[in-house]
Amino acid sequence: MARKGSEDRGGVDRKAMRRSPQRILAEVSATLASSLASEDILATVARQIGEAMGVFSCDIWEYEPTSRRLTFVVTWCAAQENPYGGSVGETVALDDWESMLPVVLGRETVELHSDDADLLPRDRVSFEKWGFQTTIDAPLVYDENVIGVLGLVETREPRRFSAGERTLCGQLAVQAAIAIHNARALRRLEEQNRQLQALHEIGAALTSTLVFEEALDVMAREAAKALHVSRCIISEYRDGDDLLTPLVAYEREPASDRADGSDRLPAPRPSGRLLLGRGVHVEQAADPALDPLVREELLERGEHTSLNVPLLFKDQPLGLMRLIETREQRRFGGDEIELARGIGEQGALAFQNARLYSSLERLAITDGLTGLYNHRYFYERLAQEVARAARYQLPLSLLMLDVDDFKLFNDHYGHRAGDALLHDLGALLVAQTREQVDLVARYGGEEFAVILPSTGVDGATCAARRLRDAVQGDGAESRPVTPTDSGAAGDGAAARVVGERIRRRVESERFLANERPPVVTVSVGVASLHEHANTVDGLVDEADRCLYRAKDLGKNCVEVADN
Repeated sequence: MARKGSEDRGGVDRKAMRRSPQRILAEVSATLASSLASEDILATVARQIGEAMGVFSCDIWEYEPTSRRLTFVVTWCAAQENPYGGSVGETVALDDWESMLPVVLGRETVELHSDDADLLPRDRVSFEKWGFQTTIDAPLVYDENVIGVLGLVETREPRRFSAGERTLCGQLAVQAAIAIHNARALRRLEEQNRQLQALHEIGAALTSTLVFEEALDVMAREAAKALHVSRCIISEYRDGDDLLTPLVAYEREPASDRADGSDRLPAPRPSGRLLLGRGVHVEQAADPALDPLVREELLERGEHTSLNVPLLFKDQPLGLMRLIETREQRRFGGDEIELARGIGEQGALAFQNARLYSSLERLAITDGLTGLYNHRYFYERLAQEVARAARYQLPLSLLMLDVDDFKLFNDHYGHRAGDALLHDLGALLVAQTREQVDLVARYGGEEFAVILPSTGVDGATCAARRLRDAVQGDGAESRPVTPTDSGAAGDGAAARVVGERIRRRVESERFLANERPPVVTVSVGVASLHEHANTVDGLVDEADRCLYRAKDLGKNCVEVADN
């Protein structure tokens, strides 16, 4: 790459600018020791050097050896209009700039002139196009490492720098190198501070009272900002299904600016354990060794680079954080990878805490023997369903069931067999009710309760029809059930059918496989909201009263509350 020049060759009195080398160096040193911001210091140093050397312009480039790239960081120009201002921030590969190789790699000060016979073709084109007369480039060396280049340009007249001027240029290059080093050190401190702040924000969110998904939203947002990536997706891993299921995604660009549909969570990704087992690793879409299926996924979502951070707790995979760059291929530095790893460790702890909380919450609302919801949670849910049914005038039915002669069963077969009976009976009730609609709970002892939301005369009968089909095995279970399938009419009739089908299913079940199977029966009480009661306690009392009436009438039967 060659420098851009200017056709404005406005006059500058070079002699008037010149001062003694000692004074010039003192001025630059004073600038380096000032309290100016790093960007202002670099700009001031460029101006002071340019004026001291009496050139048309002075450029400072920063060099990154790991990527072998030069970045144009600051420029000063004697002309009123700076022709280089728009190029600040531009980055170029060192290998593409042939005349700069001896400066950076050989640490030479290189002076070029428009009338040099050996001027490289690419440089000659630039000289002729922009009117360059002379350029001089000096390496910026700090602690034995080249960290940048100081470039001086003269466009007004041919110029040969004297030995004294070249010496001064070298001394000024030392000062410019210090300025570059200080700017880098300040950027590192600012970056470290920003990273620590990001870790603090993430840690505070993950340990706060926020719900888990909200905490993950904060984690995804702060991770994307801290690592300057386009996108962050956090997925959960479940060992049973070997899938990575995305939970949250954060995009640094507004959704309206994206046309690739990336605002939606991607589909679960298979082979999660294989991916998580690789540790922190980078996937580059341009990598020819990348798995073709992975490359296809990356390209489909416009992802050039993905930094994958497994979320591990005691070496057990819990999830994955993907830090994604969609603008261009990205190479992550060691500090960035360590930051991502630190965020991942906090995320893994959050996943573990969420699972522990979920487990404790589940234990708090379930019965340890049967796995059904317990007495306390039954009342919580029943209160919710009663409120909903009352507000929207929806039907609601309740069944109370009790195992007949359970004490005799325990005395004959033992308490372990009694526990097994209750466990298996609970599973039977769950299997014979609507998933994610009805609620089955262990009310206490050998007594169970079944809440039938949105179930009145027709709805309960439809559920009973499904239960009947399952018991009789006529294959009709898979066909849709409609309100026209309703059986008996009248208050509570359909709920009674549900209880009756359950009663018959229990009676036909043999609960002890290794013994001569006893006949187990249940008595069932049925009550419906609006028809028989209007409150939680009233509904439970009516269903319970019917249950004990069924016991008094000989057991193994269903009784419905009276109007």
